[in-house]
Amino acid sequence: MSSARIGGNASAGRIGTAGAPQPGAAAPAMPTSAVGTHPLPAIRYHSTWPRGWMAAAVPQRVREFHVQISKAQMALDFLEQLEQQLSALIQACRHQRKLPSDAGAARLRSALQALQAGWAKRLPRTLDSLDEALHWSPVQRARKQFTLAGWSWESLQAEHARDTELVGFCLLGQEGAQGAWQARWERAQGASRQALAHALAPLGMQLSGLEQPLLLSVEERWWPVVVQRFMVKGNGKRFPAGQWVSPRLVSSPQALRVDSWSAADAAAVQALAAELPSARERVLQAQAAVRAFQHDAGQSLDDVGARTTAVQAFAQAFAQAGQMPAYDWILAVVPAVRAVSRRRVARLLQSRGALA
Repeated sequence: MSSARIGGNASAGRIGTAGAPQPGAAAPAMPTSAVGTHPLPAIRYHSTWPRGWMAAAVPQRVREFHVQISKAQMALDFLEQLEQQLSALIQACRHQRKLPSDAGAARLRSALQALQAGWAKRLPRTLDSLDEALHWSPVQRARKQFTLAGWSWESLQAEHARDTELVGFCLLGQEGAQGAWQARWERAQGASRQALAHALAPLGMQLSGLEQPLLLSVEERWWPVVVQRFMVKGNGKRFPAGQWVSPRLVSSPQALRVDSWSAADAAAVQALAAELPSARERVLQAQAAVRAFQHDAGQSLDDVGARTTAVQAFAQAFAQAGQMPAYDWILAVVPAVRAVSRRRVARLLQSRGALA
């Protein structure tokens, strides 16, 4: 198993407006009404903007757009194939239940094996965008949700004032992947949950929302590491005391457990037949979500002509901002601020010669 560490993964400032001259300062040579009619009245500090920031921002947005579209296309291809395999399995299961035979059982097992083989390739075929509960995201990696057997939100509350059990969490062999949580009688319920979230963060784990059951999640690609190396230690109440033990982890009930499906006997076939229709319906819902994203992404490209015109108008107005009267005023004041004292700045503001 790989020993790679898991876990441990500005908006632009507002454009400054030109300050109005302080009391006693001379007015600019040109009328100020011309400034108000300019399409970009807020731009004054053209020379202080980082050079190349616009050229770097646009390609980055384009790259992100292409990555998200690629994820959507790959996820949709996977879901379409998954839906076809589910339909074939449903049909084979129906035939086997109606007319049992050795040939029908072989076809059923073959269809199930094909489905499980395709499901095992879900993460690479969807670029980690589709989790086992068929939740798709264009920006976040698929996460595995699970629970600690026997734990709930009530487990975080101290039963009495002497209940101060210290619970430790760690991933064996992972440097820095450890945390501790302690029960406290005086701590509010929300504070206990926040403390547990902080304790699990170094392990790359996250807590579910407070309105949901106590669910933990980790990136699916790290799930085998968690199964092998996740250890806990308590003081005998919530977990055994004295030594690290491996807790029992239970997958979320929302997960599609394709790898656990079986067609070994009649009872297994009957259970499989009862589960397949709902699984196919969930696949169709996931397809609809991905197609909706693709539609919205396509809509964003329809008005590309208007957007291009707006960007061109902005670029022209941005280039002309340096010829505005307020910009000339800044060119006169800034060198004095950098080089000399406040007294000389005051003299420059009172002098019309500097602004002529």
